[in-house]
Amino acid sequence: MPETILSICNLTKNYGRIRAVNDLSLDVNKGEVYGILGPNGSGKTTTLSMILDVVNPTSGTFTWFGQPPSHHQRKRIGSILEQPLFYPYLSPLQNLKVLSLIKEVPDTPSEELLKMVGLYERRRSKFSTFSYGMRQRMALAASLLSNPDVLILDEPTNGLDPQGIAEVRDLIRMTASRGVTIILASHLLDEVQKTCTHVCVLDKGKRLFAGSVQEVLQETVLVEIAAHDMATLQHALVGSPMIRSMELKQDLLLVNLAENISGSDLNAALYRQGIVLSHLVQRKKTLENYFLELLKSSE
Repeated sequence: MPETILSICNLTKNYGRIRAVNDLSLDVNKGEVYGILGPNGSGKTTTLSMILDVVNPTSGTFTWFGQPPSHHQRKRIGSILEQPLFYPYLSPLQNLKVLSLIKEVPDTPSEELLKMVGLYERRRSKFSTFSYGMRQRMALAASLLSNPDVLILDEPTNGLDPQGIAEVRDLIRMTASRGVTIILASHLLDEVQKTCTHVCVLDKGKRLFAGSVQEVLQETVLVEIAAHDMATLQHALVGSPMIRSMELKQDLLLVNLAENISGSDLNAALYRQGIVLSHLVQRKKTLENYFLELLKSSE
């Protein structure tokens, strides 16, 4: 049985007449990268605020590591909810040293953390000279300072350019590979699909889905293909380990691809056999497709 790190039971938060989170229940297990996904106003940040004891729930409960929340449990959790405050006139190294003293973290690996988040070359620059994206990276370094068992991130790629987003994605994967459980809120469906192992979809504070990303994407990938000589194309695919099945419909061949095979993989394999496709359209369920379907069905 997997070890449950966070268990949320019927968590609800009202702000006057507005129900920001509505009877939310979910479990996060050790080693998962768990994405809380939803549009603006769906309750993502409110949920994170409650499990970090920043906001008190109206009703419901949650436990960390099988125990009620406490100061001791909180020490095992690193987080970024809002932009952390750093001393503008100090360098990243100096700021991390101050934070390590506040958090009582011995033997702080500040330089290693700055290398991890791509700030090592600016380690002696004043924080006031940092761009918003660099400040996000600095916040990530600060959240990892105490070598936490759990890392909670609210929109971790916000304000980053494409290269920065890719670097943060790699950092999240690397951190998870060390056994750290990661919980993140995001509205970027593509990043959640690329980064997370599990996902909870929220809309208007209500859970629409909770499960593994693979569960969402496990449907067979279907491609439409055609070539000048359809008979040769069909013959080339008979018995191919790259496909599960195929069906000729009018002038197109509908092919169900095997697991982990993409349309481009199939195209390349056929090209090596001297077959040039004149038509290739891949139909694959993405997290975005599923997300939009969920939102539409909940209306």
